[in-house]
Amino acid sequence: MAHIRKRHIEKHIEKLLSFSPIVGILGHRQVGKTTTLEDIAASYVTMDTKSEAESAASDPDGFVDRFSSFPCGIDECQLAPALFPALKDRVRRVKRPGQFLLTGSVRFTSRKAIQESLTGRIINVEMHPLMVSELIETSEPRVASFLLDSSHVDLDKLASRFKITAQQITRASKALLATQTSGSLPGVCFVRDSAIRAQKFESQIETILTRDLRLLIETTLSLESLRRVLSMLALQQGQPLELADLSRKARISIPALRRLIDAFEALFLIWRVPCVGGEKRPSLYLEDCGEAYHLTDSRIDQSTMWVSVVATQLRSIFDIPLSGADGAIARLSQFRTRGGVYVPLVVSRKDRHLGVIPILEARPTPAELGSARSLLKALPKSRVVFVTMGGGSRLISANMLSIPGGLMML
Repeated sequence: MAHIRKRHIEKHIEKLLSFSPIVGILGHRQVGKTTTLEDIAASYVTMDTKSEAESAASDPDGFVDRFSSFPCGIDECQLAPALFPALKDRVRRVKRPGQFLLTGSVRFTSRKAIQESLTGRIINVEMHPLMVSELIETSEPRVASFLLDSSHVDLDKLASRFKITAQQITRASKALLATQTSGSLPGVCFVRDSAIRAQKFESQIETILTRDLRLLIETTLSLESLRRVLSMLALQQGQPLELADLSRKARISIPALRRLIDAFEALFLIWRVPCVGGEKRPSLYLEDCGEAYHLTDSRIDQSTMWVSVVATQLRSIFDIPLSGADGAIARLSQFRTRGGVYVPLVVSRKDRHLGVIPILEARPTPAELGSARSLLKALPKSRVVFVTMGGGSRLISANMLSIPGGLMML
């Protein structure tokens, strides 16, 4: 099908199955978990089917033991909590890797019964929205990891080093820009009709807030109130989280707001970025840029949107160990001081740091250059990359360069 894309994470999942009896694939609704599960699993069942959910609830041990083809894929398993003690007993009795592949739209660690049953018996991976390299169906991204790990970058040979053509860079840049409004959830982003796409966004938001949220917390807030809080968070992406101000505007107590934000994170609606450099409050981004655009009725300013697009893509690139990368999992943070220094994303691995500043113009402003210099001074073995919407690559200083977003994602 035209909207099906091979996911880079599949190789990692298959590797984990050779070590662990149970592997969990977690992520936002419509992110592609079911498609990946069907692609890898030898047998498949979903808890979204009423008869299967009832069978799992009435006889969980018999349900688990009925399978003979492995790995067995169980989709949306958080809807059948009785399964988890049965899975625990199964892998205690049968000690071999690769038995079960579970998916969930709720982070398992957020549900006590699941966490207690599977601690030490499961390895979880989080599936993010599509990377640009997946959207345009090219090989795994390598440029961003190279910029972090290498001590020297020859801009003239950067694209040729990885056999990246000018046409690929153009396609990647267009795909990256498109995610600002359509997002990159495979179940939604390929819908060309904007009205239908908006309906799909609205439907999944309603499902998450009216059904999935109730699995985690009890709340009397209406769908309208919950949606309003999520919209406020979308408008404040990348900014230090100010709970008092948000509480006042949403008319929700700060303790209730904390619980709600934690639940949104457990449902993969938002992700949290810790701040370093003086500012201690974390920042938040929505999981999917298209969803953020929809929730705010396209009121997000261009700068915030561009930063969130780049940040979301780089999070996906560095969150799993891609082949050919030097242990590609890295820590992501934001560098911000009370004096106005702001580097939206800092990728750190071992003793190296890559500051990333998405910019709207071809050249950074004096304030942006000042923020870059502050980061370089604060963090030894660091480099700063200004990510532009288009144009060419340019070396600004020994540790500062600018490259187009399309190249950064390949």
